[in-house]
Amino acid sequence: MTTTRNIIRQFNSVILILLGSAIYALAYDLFLIPHQIVPGGISGLSMIINRYLHTPIGLVIIILNIPIFLLGAKIIGKIYT
Repeated sequence: MTTTRNIIRQFNSVILILLGSAIYALAYDLFLIPHQIVPGGISGLSMIINRYLHTPIGLVIIILNIPIFLLGAKIIGKIYT
């Protein structure tokens, strides 16, 4: 019984994460990029790099997030990954 509840809880968490990510992607693609509004963090930095180097924004976000992920995995350990 408890394993079924845990599975349902994890499934709900995954659905909510996917929904939030889709809303963020839509807001980014439909509002921020066309109006040239630069947010903070890696996303904003990738928009600035795109402006001057004409690189794909999504690719730059992934490339810039990889070192941050690896640093977090090294510092925090396997719990982080």
